[in-house]
Amino acid sequence: MFTRIYKYDNELNSYDVIKFLAIITMVIDHIGYYLVENNEYLRAVGRLAAPLFFFITGYVSNYQIKPAILVYGIIITGIFFYSRNDLYINILLVFASIKWILARWRPDEQGIVTLMSILGLIYLTSSISRYFIDYGFFGFAYALVGRLKATGFNSRFTAMMMLSTFLVQMRDIIISHDNIYVLAIIYVVAMLLFLTALLFRYQVIKINSTVLKNSVLICSRYSLEIYFWHVLWLELTLRTNFFTVIAITNA
Repeated sequence: MFTRIYKYDNELNSYDVIKFLAIITMVIDHIGYYLVENNEYLRAVGRLAAPLFFFITGYVSNYQIKPAILVYGIIITGIFFYSRNDLYINILLVFASIKWILARWRPDEQGIVTLMSILGLIYLTSSISRYFIDYGFFGFAYALVGRLKATGFNSRFTAMMMLSTFLVQMRDIIISHDNIYVLAIIYVVAMLLFLTALLFRYQVIKINSTVLKNSVLICSRYSLEIYFWHVLWLELTLRTNFFTVIAITNA
C-alpha cells in the first residue's frame, strides 16, 4: 500500500523531516481554521507549514512537474471557487509555477541587488497578490531563498531574506494583533524559519524505530495526497455541506 516510502531510499533524510514538520503544522493550521472556529493560536503555529513547503520546493534540484499536482490544484481551486464564490489559486498550482520558473531561471547567477529588487517587488505587491493566490507571491520568495541555500549563495543574505520574507508576510498580524501569546508564537515560528534557512542541508538521518521512521516517510512522500484529500474533505463537508446535500438528495 505504501510502496512509495522506499522509492528513493530506505532511510530518512532531512527533506523528509522538513516535509513531516510542514505536514504536522499544516494539519494544526487546518484544525484551527476549519474545526475550532479559526483559532488564532493553532493558526499561528500553522504559519510554519507553507514557508517550509515553499523552501524545500526551491531547495530540491528536481523541478519536474507531476500531472497529479496540476490536477489536484485545479480541483481544489474549483472547490474554493464553489464554496467561496471567489477565484483563489490553490497552493499546488503555485508549487507547479515555482518549479516551472526555477527550471528555466537561476537565482544563484543573479546579483544581490537584483535579488533584493525582486524580493522588494514581491513585498510591495503582497497586499494585492494574497487576495487571489494562496500565500500571494510569498511562495516564490521562500522558494527563491531555498534555491539560493541549495547552491551555496551568500548564507547570511539567504537567511536574512527568509526571516524578512516571513516578517513582511505576517506584518498585518504583528501590527494589528494585541494578543501577546499569539505574537510570541509568530516570532518563535519566524526564528525556526531563520534557523532552517541558515542550517539546512541534505543528510541521511538514522532512526532506530521502524514505526517512527515509516510514519515520517509516509507523511513526507505522500504529502501531496495528504494535503489534497483532507482539504477536499474539509471544504466539501464544512464549508459547502456538499455531502449533506447529496445525502438529502438521495433520501
